[in-house]
Amino acid sequence: MMLIGSKKINYGVLFVPRNYAHKIGIWNLFYDAQNYRRCLVEYAGVSNGLMSNLAIIGYDNEIIDNNTNWHILKSDDIVNFKETAEFVFSQK
Repeated sequence: MMLIGSKKINYGVLFVPRNYAHKIGIWNLFYDAQNYRRCLVEYAGVSNGLMSNLAIIGYDNEIIDNNTNWHILKSDDIVNFKETAEFVFSQK
């Protein structure tokens, strides 16, 4: 936003996951980014014109399994990765 506001660039893009998976849950960072933009306009006085030059694009994190099938990344996948990595790297 600083670069757009200072006229060094005209537009910006923010790519955020709709399903940021962590071992304790999944966060929708796309929703959070949209809400943050709304709060900047409504409460911090950032102009709609300035904010309209920022595109927020949400995407889904996916994972491929051993059978070459894609599916949405879930918290359980993160836990499994960490357990597998701990096992593999603890081997001598």
